[in-house]
Amino acid sequence: MHELVSRLGIIDKKLEAEPVRFLNTEKDASLGYHNRRTVAKAFLLAIDEAAKVHPAAEPLIKYASLLTSEPIRLYLFSEGREEFSEPLLSLTDGEGLDDAVGALRAFALVDRELISDERDPSITTDCIRLHRLIQQVAAARCTVDDREDSRRQLLAAIAKVYPYEIFRCPHGNLSNPSESPFKLSGNPIPSSGVSKMMNVAVLAPLS
Repeated sequence: MHELVSRLGIIDKKLEAEPVRFLNTEKDASLGYHNRRTVAKAFLLAIDEAAKVHPAAEPLIKYASLLTSEPIRLYLFSEGREEFSEPLLSLTDGEGLDDAVGALRAFALVDRELISDERDPSITTDCIRLHRLIQQVAAARCTVDDREDSRRQLLAAIAKVYPYEIFRCPHGNLSNPSESPFKLSGNPIPSSGVSKMMNVAVLAPLS
C-alpha cells in the first residue's frame, strides 16, 4: 500500500510539472486504446473534430484554455466579442457562440452550467468549464506569439465586460451586462487591476 501511494505521488508530481508531455507519452498509453493513442492526442483529435462541427470551436477553446480553471462566464465572449480577432469575431456572431459551445460539449471538451448569484439565487450566469488536463493540452497548441496576442485580447475583453465601478454597484445584474449599470459607468478597469477582481475570469499564469 505504501509503495502504491509513493508511486501515485511521483505520477502526480510529474503531471503537475509537465502535464502535456506526461499525457503524450506513448509508452504509458494503453495498447488496447486505439493502438496506444495518448490522452493528449485523444484531446487534440476531439478538438479537431469539434472544429469540423463548428469552426469557432477551436479558437473558443484556445482562448478559454488561457483563463484560470474556474467557471468561465460566456458573456465574456458575447459582450466582449469585438475585442477578439478573426475567426472568433465573426464566427460567434448571433447564435454562433452557442453553436460553438455545443460542438465542444458534443465531444466532452467543456461542461456548460448555470451558476446562481450568491447574493440573489434568482440571477444565474451561463458558464463553461474546462477540465484542467484539457486546458493544458489546448493551451499547448498555441505558439508563444499566439499565446501573448490571445492574452492581450482576453485582457481587453475582460476590461470591457467588467468596468471599474463594478464593486460600487453590489446589486448590479452581472448575468446580463447589457442591462447592467456597470456597462454604463464609462470607466474601464485598468489592466493592472483585472487580476484583483473577485469571482471573474482571469488570465492563467504563464507556463
